[in-house]
Amino acid sequence: MLEIREFKEKDFALFHPGGALGKKLLLKVEDIMRVGRNNPVVEEGKIVSEVIFTITQARAGAAIIVNAQGKLTGIFTDGDLRRHLGLDAACLTAGLKT
Repeated sequence: MLEIREFKEKDFALFHPGGALGKKLLLKVEDIMRVGRNNPVVEEGKIVSEVIFTITQARAGAAIIVNAQGKLTGIFTDGDLRRHLGLDAACLTAGLKT
């Protein structure tokens, strides 16, 4: 029946936007992407405790690390923090390295 009516995935997405296939076909990066204050960006060498504050302010789970030219050089996640705290609590006063 679907073939006879030439019903395509795009048509399904339009009629069922909440379904898994509809979301897959209609969702765009810009719909879920963090921008502005909600996207924490920090420069290399920033002290870890300051990075945590920046992540917390943005209500995020990670921060993007950039160099002096603004080029992406890494990402620092809350999981990275937990792993490093387990090894050495002094990591809070260390600078970020990529």
